[in-house]
Amino acid sequence: MGVWLDKYPKHFLSSQHLLYIGWLLSDVNTQVRLEAVRAVSKIYDQEEYIATVNHFTQHFKARLVKMATSDTELSIRVAVIQVLSAMEGHRLLEEEEREQLCLLLFDDDAKVRKAVSPFVQSEWDDQVTEVLERLEKSTEKDKERIKIKVLASFLVNWSRLLDERVGDEDDSENGEDGGGSSQRRKKEVLGLIGVEQKGRMALAVDALWDDIETIRDWKAILDLLQLDHSAVDDESRPARSKANGRSKQTKEDMSAWRLEEVEESTLLEVLVSSLRHAKHQAATAKKVRIFGSSARSS
Repeated sequence: MGVWLDKYPKHFLSSQHLLYIGWLLSDVNTQVRLEAVRAVSKIYDQEEYIATVNHFTQHFKARLVKMATSDTELSIRVAVIQVLSAMEGHRLLEEEEREQLCLLLFDDDAKVRKAVSPFVQSEWDDQVTEVLERLEKSTEKDKERIKIKVLASFLVNWSRLLDERVGDEDDSENGEDGGGSSQRRKKEVLGLIGVEQKGRMALAVDALWDDIETIRDWKAILDLLQLDHSAVDDESRPARSKANGRSKQTKEDMSAWRLEEVEESTLLEVLVSSLRHAKHQAATAKKVRIFGSSARSS
């Protein structure tokens, strides 16, 4: 069926045929579910048929999101994340569905975190563009700071959502089921938080390192953290900004990148993780150079 969808979309991209694939997304057999996801992935590669498959999308979208967040098979989760990313490329996901995907940035499996990273990058890029469009004018430094601000805001919001999920499960522990199913669900939620040696922000930095350049720019992050974000007018801006000879900005321009206290704390964690990551990369590169030189000399 997946091959037919790809080769003969005019005939097979219809509700009566797609329904069979939709049902198989819930099959108990892992390989069947995986093949169904692969078939679905072909649907959203064909721009001209997106409207045709709208009924299928709306009917099975929730199932796909659930598979991405909690399927027992890792390969299926990764494949579904890619399908949902393709869906969002056509603006087919709701805000809550996008949030559920973004929360996978803190998943306990590195492959899932890496798979969702391009999706998170796209969400971040869209938000940065939206903020910049609201400003009358902005310097390159402003753009740099706005990118960092949006990243910090996203990470704070997603972290809060995870906390709320855990809190909801705590409140329902004494339910009618005696706490059995709630305990199992709590374990799933805690898995999202990545309870391991690394904290949430370290997991995020690792996952986003290759996709978001701002994560790697620890100097710009440090520069933003050194500013006084409690300032309420131009006269109370940091002396360093004035020393750079910049013209005065409007309060609206400054508020676009001014950090809240919780964002500063989160960004500090990002800075530490970014520095560690950069140090590790530098050390690895040095070893490679030394090893290469030794091999040539021998």
